[in-house]
Amino acid sequence: LDPFTATFEPYYADSWLSVVTETTFNVTQISEKIAKPLRYRHPFIVISGPGYLKALRDMGFKTFGKYFDESYDEEFDDKIRMKKILKLLEDLNDNDKLEKIYKDAQDEIEHNSKLCESMNVRNSLQELFCYFLYEEN
Repeated sequence: LDPFTATFEPYYADSWLSVVTETTFNVTQISEKIAKPLRYRHPFIVISGPGYLKALRDMGFKTFGKYFDESYDEEFDDKIRMKKILKLLEDLNDNDKLEKIYKDAQDEIEHNSKLCESMNVRNSLQELFCYFLYEEN
């Protein structure tokens, strides 16, 4: 299924937040997994290596540090990073809190969706996936 089509719209309309689990946790590698919350208008938390959210911001996307603690993205110790993510998920385990975040974050959500929609599917997925390869050179 193409993550940039409206296929998943109803599922995202019935929830407030996405938790994206990347393939690796000890290495930062952006993949197609983030495309769905970007395209389908969701705030997100990412279970991945450090620097993932910074890489998205560098590419022009907006993250949600204004609404919840994203310091996990700066943590290089895998165990501490996971503890921070679990604490964040525990803190956000409240439907009213999540609904408020979702409503308050509409500017960021719409920005991400429009930016994602404006990208060529093949090129943008390649850019997301290869971001760190290009950064190192």
